[in-house]
Amino acid sequence: YDASKFDRAVAAYSKALMRTSDAALQEKSLYKLGWAYYQQQDYKQAAEQFNKQSRLFPDSPLSIEATFMQAECSMKTAAYADSFAAYEKAKIKLEKSADAGTLH
Repeated sequence: YDASKFDRAVAAYSKALMRTSDAALQEKSLYKLGWAYYQQQDYKQAAEQFNKQSRLFPDSPLSIEATFMQAECSMKTAAYADSFAAYEKAKIKLEKSADAGTLH
């Protein structure tokens, strides 16, 4: 992959986060920033962004994916207890979402 693409993505999403007050844009920027860090194999930074996204936007459909990605990041850094906890949290969110009929 082209690492410079992800460097540019990190810069762009970070800039968007600093400049916008639009909640939808903030949420998507946090999520995509997490993915950019994940692609760079910076799992600690990726987990931070996914955690922030799911914490600030807990009722969003992206929150489930962000929580799952926190688990993936923890797995990549051999933080297995954290990974298991995040997988469980994602599972609970997914079940609640399915029960509420909010899954897309």
